[in-house]
Amino acid sequence: MPELPEVDSYRTGLDKMIKGWKLEGGKSIWPKACIDDFNRVKNQKIISFDRH
Repeated sequence: MPELPEVDSYRTGLDKMIKGWKLEGGKSIWPKACIDDFNRVKNQKIISFDRH
């Protein structure tokens, strides 16, 4: 099934806007989120955005 055009618009917009930024922290709005997932990406640099 093809993706909605808005999905790719967000992906390309984020790629242009925040690629290269470093993740210093975050906040989960999903109660079942695992803190280990946040710790794994903390202080990592955003290198690209892809669709999955």
